[in-house]
Amino acid sequence: MEDKKAVVNLDPLPVVKGIDIQLRQLFYNLINNALKFNSAQPAANISSRIISAQSGTDFNPAAQSDNFHVISIEDNGIGMDSGYSGRIFDMFQRLHQRDQDIGNGIVQAHC
Repeated sequence: MEDKKAVVNLDPLPVVKGIDIQLRQLFYNLINNALKFNSAQPAANISSRIISAQSGTDFNPAAQSDNFHVISIEDNGIGMDSGYSGRIFDMFQRLHQRDQDIGNGIVQAHC
């Protein structure tokens, strides 16, 4: 982060139940991608909001609460071609050839 003079804006985040190591890996991968795939000064904004199960958005009906935390990580990176949008949640599927990129290909699959 120091080498690239990256800026990470972090809003207060909720405490959530989950597997610590997986949550840490998810955040690490998302922030690392924001820094790696960026030709300008990297910037990432991490925020959260609460949505209601009645809001009409996707939710987990097995959850024990009517409210859900949505944690968003936005960056100013290169993004992806919209032609790949149907494949973004396919586990372990790369969007680039192995020799073009180093990564594990599962960042979005943790979501």
